[in-house]
Amino acid sequence: ISLDSLTLHITTKESLSGQFSTTLRHLYLNELIDSTISPVYFKKCLDKPGASNQKTKLSSRTTEFPFRYTFNCSEKIELKNTEQLDLKNWFSFTLTKSMVPELPSHDYYFDFDFSDLYNFSLEFGKPILIQNLSDFKRSISNTYFELESEIVQNSDSNYLIKVKLLVKTLKIPIQDAGMLMEIVEELDRINNFKLLLKS
Repeated sequence: ISLDSLTLHITTKESLSGQFSTTLRHLYLNELIDSTISPVYFKKCLDKPGASNQKTKLSSRTTEFPFRYTFNCSEKIELKNTEQLDLKNWFSFTLTKSMVPELPSHDYYFDFDFSDLYNFSLEFGKPILIQNLSDFKRSISNTYFELESEIVQNSDSNYLIKVKLLVKTLKIPIQDAGMLMEIVEELDRINNFKLLLKS
């Protein structure tokens, strides 16, 4: 991350397995995708606002379960200012407010149970303070979900953003729909978080 030139260069290692591989690898490989699947699943790690110079390369694959496909991706983003880093849509969560806009009036079913893990290493190249680092931290664990998010400061110029989401069951009974909405709200907050920076 170069705040002096307002430029962010991102290199991503995207690993897909199980249902995510079955659904998404065709999108990454620019093949035909299944039009009967909800569009919420079809998002590449490169689909960040303002991204340019996007490149994707398949680095490894397995043809046996869980059909793990790994892609190396890169992109460039122009920053708007030196005071904040906007994380909007950095995360490809399938649980979104567009998918679950309001409290369900019935039992809620997932297409499949899954885990979704993110690690972003931020290297600023000079000392930077993230002023709202503690606001990113969350920990939720219940019968249906596990969500952990935090930003770890490794040095005065390097930080690690960590998010882990586990969906443990295929069904949320109507009486526990509030837990579903809690997770949706938290994921929306994470996916719209702005890091406040100070040199």
